[in-house]
Amino acid sequence: MTDRKWHLRQTAAIGVATLVAVLCLPAPAYADRQRDRSWQLDALHVAEAQKISTGTGVVVAVVDTGVNGKQPELTNTLLPGIDTARGFTGNGQLDGDGHGTGIATLIAGHGTGPGNRDGILGIAPGANILPICTAGPSDDNDATADGVDWAVDHHAKVINLSFGGYTTDKWEKALDKALAADIVVVAATGNTGERTEVSFPATYPGVLAVTGSNREGEVDGFSLTGPRTDLTAPSKSIPVPDGKGGYQIVDGTSVSAALVSGVVALVRAKYPNLSAREVIHRIEATADDRGAPGRDGQYGWGIVNPLRALTEDVPPLSASPTANPSRSSTAARKHGIGRDTLLVVGGMIAIVLIAAAGVTVALAVRRA
Repeated sequence: MTDRKWHLRQTAAIGVATLVAVLCLPAPAYADRQRDRSWQLDALHVAEAQKISTGTGVVVAVVDTGVNGKQPELTNTLLPGIDTARGFTGNGQLDGDGHGTGIATLIAGHGTGPGNRDGILGIAPGANILPICTAGPSDDNDATADGVDWAVDHHAKVINLSFGGYTTDKWEKALDKALAADIVVVAATGNTGERTEVSFPATYPGVLAVTGSNREGEVDGFSLTGPRTDLTAPSKSIPVPDGKGGYQIVDGTSVSAALVSGVVALVRAKYPNLSAREVIHRIEATADDRGAPGRDGQYGWGIVNPLRALTEDVPPLSASPTANPSRSSTAARKHGIGRDTLLVVGGMIAIVLIAAAGVTVALAVRRA
């Protein structure tokens, strides 16, 4: 089957990208085939992780093109949302594009059919989706920033931003508000073709920036990377609803961000007392390291591993709990300052000191 890429598109106005039509060839799709196609479930050990947590009770805001309220994988999953591009009307449960529906299903889809064995299974099927449509006649940065504000005011614990664009003061204030409210904000780094560097809002300090990988665990050629990359997740040949009652295979960092948002929901349900910064720290610390040892500009901290994030003993952050979460140590890591770097430097200093001590002792012996 021809690859079909789920790319971001950028608006002509102030430049926020709104979410993308998928390039695909029409082909028959059957719900009972989708689970077998969902290779990301095995790659991320989702079945084992869901024995520990399904994200129950966690509200994930999907700021996107809206979410189809009739999508069978999302029955009883959607909360009343909003359409900020049309004057704060509706409930966010209409999706003329299909992008937002696909994102929501990857996060919290519970499958279809007997025993929910068919259709799309999301990472956190126990979570609730808060659908926020920002695509419409007023589709611009203000509508998207308003959507983030609305998500904060309506008790989201995770905000998924599977698009990229350009910063404004209002956008940054909305992100600061979300981060100060102890919300984990997850954003796609973007796809090559639109930009050559990680896009906003993934670049914003405190936002969890996610790039994409293929079946072999390699960063895919169309996924943007760079110093601001935090994590990697599958993005290649992933099945999603097409918004028209069928399914399609898509590519893109929009997918990667959605999968990580699902992992965040799993962790927030399992560890409800962890702050957003500690949740991010736990997920980064348990990622499967790829590329250069430790954090690097291609994979970030590595490929997300929900099972390890739920089960491993992760020491808490040493940073002051009063630090501004939008300027936290997570932001410092985005500029390349990481745990592994400090360990290596510390080890080199220790070796130099030990060697110097040995020379001193030797000289003292000779003089004696």
